Formats: sequence, structure tokens, C-alpha cells
Amino acid sequence: MTAKINNSAVLCIDDNGEELVAFGKGIGFCELGSEVDLQRVQRTFYDLDPQSSLLLEEIDPRVLSLASQTADLVRDRFAYRLSSNFTFVLADHLSFALKRIREGIAVHMPLVFDVEQQYPAEYEVGLHLCKRMSREFGLSIPQREAAGIALCFVNNMDCGAEGDGDLADDSQLSFDELLERSVCVIEKGFGIDLDRSSFNFSRFATHLQYLYMRASGGKSLTSENASMYPMLAREYPDASDIADSIAAIFLDGMSRELSDEELLYLIMHINRLCEKAQIERCDVDCEA
Repeated sequence: MTAKINNSAVLCIDDNGEELVAFGKGIGFCELGSEVDLQRVQRTFYDLDPQSSLLLEEIDPRVLSLASQTADLVRDRFAYRLSSNFTFVLADHLSFALKRIREGIAVHMPLVFDVEQQYPAEYEVGLHLCKRMSREFGLSIPQREAAGIALCFVNNMDCGAEGDGDLADDSQLSFDELLERSVCVIEKGFGIDLDRSSFNFSRFATHLQYLYMRASGGKSLTSENASMYPMLAREYPDASDIADSIAAIFLDGMSRELSDEELLYLIMHINRLCEKAQIERCDVDCEA
């Protein structure tokens, strides 16, 4: 052990000379310079950024343990990879949620329905984690917190990770290229300029990123909601045409056809994004 972070986390050097953080109950009571008893080590973390190391000093070990177990579950269940610091990002998110709930601060989450429909597997894990937190901390955790947890998974995908082929290889279209080409299709098709700093653009980009990662992992989204696709395509023909153009980008760049349900959600996001942009443009024109 080279440094103590807290009673449950210490900085160590492994047999290969690599620095890591070891996590385990009471592990911080070891003397500096001594060897850590491997039987007491529950988790090890490599390649941490400085901010993640600082978080270890502040986060309840029980929260970190829950975050670590959840990170393992997500990595086992889903095709995409998570950023190396995801455990600490999630732990920080959970710590802040617990603080809000203890202080009686209610946060409105308008994306709950969207998240539940578009990321059902992640939302399910979020619900499971909310129940575990309720038992562990004796608090009533609102189900809406599951949406924030699910988005924490989605927003921390590691699109640049090297791996065993589950993600895009060098010959496959990158996410940045996909997003740029999709935005160009939307702006040209609707004759608008999208505000890339807006909330609606961020939501669209997040949805497209998830779709990209699912396509890269050979996964497809199918459920009874697919039956709604023909009706929605007729109701929003312009957005449907744009969705078809983006689907062609997937097919050309990734050899992947989008399912009717994936086109359904794509139409919804495109319509929402462009509807907002057109309203904002109209407001500017009226002011001028």
C-alpha cells in the first residue's frame, strides 16, 4: 500500500508495477508500505483519472460498492463498453440522488417515458438499483430516478474503446461520422440549422449514439411497438423520409438494416428536434 484514500480504499502497486486503487472493507487500516491482504480486496480499479480518485474520499463505500456491482452487471448484459471511470461516475450520480432525497428535493424528470420506451433494458436495471438503494439506505427512492440511472449508462458508453469486435472496427462508420451525416440530412431536408448546444439536439444525439452502439453489437430493437410504425410514418412523412435516409447511412456504413421499431423512434426524435428548431426559427424571423 502506497497511500490511504479512506478506510475502504487504498492506492497500491501491483506485481507488474502498475498503480491501482484497491477497495475492500477495512482495507485502509493497513500500514503504509505493507502488502495488502488479497483476501480483503473486493474490487480493483486501474487507469483512474484524478477526479475519480478524489471522489473516493467523499463517496460512501456502500454507494461505491453498489455502483461497482451495477457496472459489472451492465458490462455483462449489454453489448457496448463503458468508460473506464464509469463506476465512479455512477457512484457520484447515486450519491447526489441520495442527498437530494434526504433533503426532500424533488426533481422533475420529463424524459422518464422516453427513457423507459427507448432504453427498456437500462431502465429495468435502474429500477433494480433503486430498489436496492431503498433497502440499503432505508429511503423511499422514487421510480423516476431509474431514468436518470439509465441515462447514466447510455451517456457513458465508450465509443472509442478497442475490443474484440463487439464495437465498430476501423473499416466501419464511426459514430461522429454517422452523427454528422445524419445532421446534414436533417438540415438539408427541413431547410433548418440545428442548434447543437440545445437540449433537444443532445437528446437526439444520445438516441442516435445508443442506436449506433446497438447496431455495432449486432443487437436489434423489436417489440409490439413496431406495429405503430406505418401509422407514424403516414402522420409525419417528412420525418419518415429523413429516417429512411439515416437508415440508408446505417446500411451503407455498417451493413445494418434498422427495424421498424428503430425507425419508429427515429421518426419521433427527428420530428421533435425539427419541430422545435422550426418554431425557434419562426420566432427569430418574426422578431426581425
